[in-house]
Amino acid sequence: MEKSKSVPSRWIGILLTYAVIAATAGMVVYISGQLWSNYYHSYETYISERNAIFEGGFIFLFVGATAVLGILALLLFCIPILQIGTKKTKNIPVELTIAIAIYMIPFAQMLAELTIYYVDGRLTRELYEGNLPMDVAEILAEVLCYMSWAVYLGICFFLCVSILQVFRKGIKRFLYENSILIKCLLFTKKTIVKGIQRFGKINYADSLVKNIIKVLVINYIVLFLICCTWVTGFFLLVIYSVVLFFLLHKYLGDIEKKYQELLGAVNKMAEGNLEVSLETDLGWFQPIGDSLMEVKNGFKKAVEEEVKSEKMRSELITNISHDLKTPLTAMITYVNLLQQENITEDQREEYIHTLDQKSQRLKRLIEDLFDVSKLNSNTVELQWMEVDIIALMKQVQHELGEGFQQADIELKYQLPEEKIWMELDSQKTYRIFENLFVNIIKYSMPQTRAYVVVQEREAEVWITIKNISKTELDFKPDEVVERFVRGDKSRNTEGSGLGLAIVESLMKIQNGKFEIQLDGDLFKTILVFKKNSHI
Repeated sequence: MEKSKSVPSRWIGILLTYAVIAATAGMVVYISGQLWSNYYHSYETYISERNAIFEGGFIFLFVGATAVLGILALLLFCIPILQIGTKKTKNIPVELTIAIAIYMIPFAQMLAELTIYYVDGRLTRELYEGNLPMDVAEILAEVLCYMSWAVYLGICFFLCVSILQVFRKGIKRFLYENSILIKCLLFTKKTIVKGIQRFGKINYADSLVKNIIKVLVINYIVLFLICCTWVTGFFLLVIYSVVLFFLLHKYLGDIEKKYQELLGAVNKMAEGNLEVSLETDLGWFQPIGDSLMEVKNGFKKAVEEEVKSEKMRSELITNISHDLKTPLTAMITYVNLLQQENITEDQREEYIHTLDQKSQRLKRLIEDLFDVSKLNSNTVELQWMEVDIIALMKQVQHELGEGFQQADIELKYQLPEEKIWMELDSQKTYRIFENLFVNIIKYSMPQTRAYVVVQEREAEVWITIKNISKTELDFKPDEVVERFVRGDKSRNTEGSGLGLAIVESLMKIQNGKFEIQLDGDLFKTILVFKKNSHI
């Protein structure tokens, strides 16, 4: 809708412009004729047409016509709806405007002489003598004079509109947008500043010779240009020295500021503040700043790991004490009961059976600790062989069949049609599945199903095991793979809390991945085996 309204108003402005120029040109031609009629008897005293221009009053006509046109241009320019000077003329270079105005001075003189040549009839006579009919010669002379004035006044209108952009844009914006000289100066300044900034980013990691060459090349270019000016080179050297002083003063001040910022960061780190950061550009010191931030991040990570390790060691001692103390206390109790003389044979067998269970639990705990120790010290040797991974899982299920029945858990498989043979350590892989299935037996909700999904994905085999927990899963996935951490935080169930930690370690040494995902009460473990694990 706005576009449909702006187009007619713009055309109105254009038509008004042409009408003003045409009317002014017609007025000038008419008044010129009247002036000549009043002063034609004095022409014989004039030495030339130039004298007639001044003494006959034509100079006031030309100046007055130009002034009238300028006033009309200003009036039209100030009416926004006419959109005068909003298109191509708004960005005319001011240097071009000045150049055209200068060349208009001799053009105005020639136009004045042509006007006198027309009004005194000589132009018509010469055209008539050129074998043109008198009426045609008169019309052609009038058209020629009129069109010359229309062109002159049109250029004057154009120049006025171009200059009037100062009031619309403001002097600063007008010079930035309409001055070729200002644009060149700004471009030169931008180029020099960019060059200084690039020079300021000299990298001390580069060779010393390369950095010196950069400085010498810049200085040589400046001195070469100064020498090309011959005698004036002395004065330019003085200017160059003054400019160089201020540039170096500013540049070295900036270097000192960046140095102090870098030194402040170092002092804060020395005081133990590892949250310090260097976000500003350090120029020459940027490589040092980058290295300092890498040291800070590495040190911060090491401190966090140490704090975490210290916390784990404290929990480890507590958990080991608890898990070792429980079966030992029970064993001591039942040994004391066996030493009593008044116990029956049935009681003796019951106590011996309980002692066997507690000793086996203590044995498994010690074996798990031994396995974790070997895995952490990277002293485990793998025996690679071809393994049918599906058959291995079913073998583990068969060995733990009684446990699944007692826990009332049904294990369901989703398997590919063909067997999957992989290069693995069969004993270590057996231990992985054993720990995961034992975990299902201990922590799954009774009378539920657990699912094992096996998928082949290009060079990998994904095994997903899902079960429903009988207790709330109020821990994070990465916490449960820590040593001595159990899904049962009350520690009422038997176990070392090392099962999933061992699984993760055994997967890593076989170049596999182990991941735990929690979704409400759904506990999901994901095993990713590479088909060429031993490579």
